[in-house]
Amino acid sequence: MKKQIVAIGGVGGSGTRVVANIAKEAGVSIGHDLNEALDNLWFALLFVDRSIFPMSELEFRQRLDIFKAVMTGGRSLTAQEVFLVNQAAKNDRIQHSQSWLSARAKNLLQFSQQYNGRNRREYWGWKAPNTHMFLDRLHNEMPELRYIHVVRNGLDMALSKNQNQLRIWGDLVLQDASEISPRNSLRYWRWAHERVIEIGRTMGAKFLLIRFEDLCDFPEESIETVQNFLKLKLDKDRFKLLKESIRKPNSIGRYNGIDLDGFELDDVKYVKSLGYEINI
Repeated sequence: MKKQIVAIGGVGGSGTRVVANIAKEAGVSIGHDLNEALDNLWFALLFVDRSIFPMSELEFRQRLDIFKAVMTGGRSLTAQEVFLVNQAAKNDRIQHSQSWLSARAKNLLQFSQQYNGRNRREYWGWKAPNTHMFLDRLHNEMPELRYIHVVRNGLDMALSKNQNQLRIWGDLVLQDASEISPRNSLRYWRWAHERVIEIGRTMGAKFLLIRFEDLCDFPEESIETVQNFLKLKLDKDRFKLLKESIRKPNSIGRYNGIDLDGFELDDVKYVKSLGYEINI
């Protein structure tokens, strides 16, 4: 098989786990340090750090080289790379404690030693919601990268308990959005999607935008879309199990009945522009 790479991202809580599970069942190696949501925790260790955002091109490339080495099992890490991994786990972050980061670093370094040069993975990838924050750089460094962005109704997202990305990046990208509120959550959601769709235009056929609501309402067609994008084929039994595993959560449509005056009108209009039926 020709070497291929896929990444899956979205604003936290968009339903990226469903797509990650499709990729995993289709045969994509998505990592060896994952949480229940199938997030790649090595990616979180190396990149989800506001203290180094935006990082220099050199540091981004160094971290990406480490990530590629451990994800593919292609080579051992250099002494400088081991140092950088340990440095990445040195301090607490908004979402992760120093002890959590140290556990990730230890896991990464042990895996690198254990699988040095063996079991090379030709089709690999990862799921990390925050990937979209680095998509332009990832595309520049890995033009072969295929990217799936999962989008979910921004008004539902604004009312979600999962506001991790707003906490990490909000005031950096929106300047005055330091308060965690539904209004600022929708502002961030709009910023993220305008930006990622623009980057996606430069990626052409290597970019896929898929709505979580479509995954729930039309699972068979959506799984077909994802597997065709991945250029992989699920066997019938796996396809059937995946289809049956997709459930529509009660949280879809939770914005219905709330007063939309609390949001900026242009942000609500942007949600509607992505195909969501909203009365404004």
